[in-house]
Amino acid sequence: MKHWIAVFCLVVANFVQADTYREGDVLIPTVIDDQFGNELVIDEKTHMLLFSRDMEGGKVVQQALEKFPQGELTNRVVYVADIHQMPLLVAKFVAIPKMQDFDFSVGLDRAGEKTAALPGEAEKATLILLDGLTVKQVKLFDKPELLVKALATRL
Repeated sequence: MKHWIAVFCLVVANFVQADTYREGDVLIPTVIDDQFGNELVIDEKTHMLLFSRDMEGGKVVQQALEKFPQGELTNRVVYVADIHQMPLLVAKFVAIPKMQDFDFSVGLDRAGEKTAALPGEAEKATLILLDGLTVKQVKLFDKPELLVKALATRL
């Protein structure tokens, strides 16, 4: 019986991993609302996609983006945060109003559906480098300084 449970777990793990974008995959163009309710577009013009799956990863992105002059990354970088696990009242009355003070847009995935296939880990920021909508490289960061360096070398 233990053997079958182990086999089942391996099959499920491979199925879950298969749903995550990897190098060479093509992203589906997406429109997502930002913290102001404006549409944020991920399309063939997007060169870099930043993603955070939790608050700690979001802090890495926020601290990194604050190092750049306002508007410097606007045409090249799209930042999306998965906030679907955040309690609704916390999101509505605390987190989103705080995000409205940022000098950059944050696409907010409130249901977790639009970002489900994006690669990411807890407490880390994900940088996805794109050519058109083709994933060229995926990097994870747990320190804002390293993310700043990675972004600066691609400007």
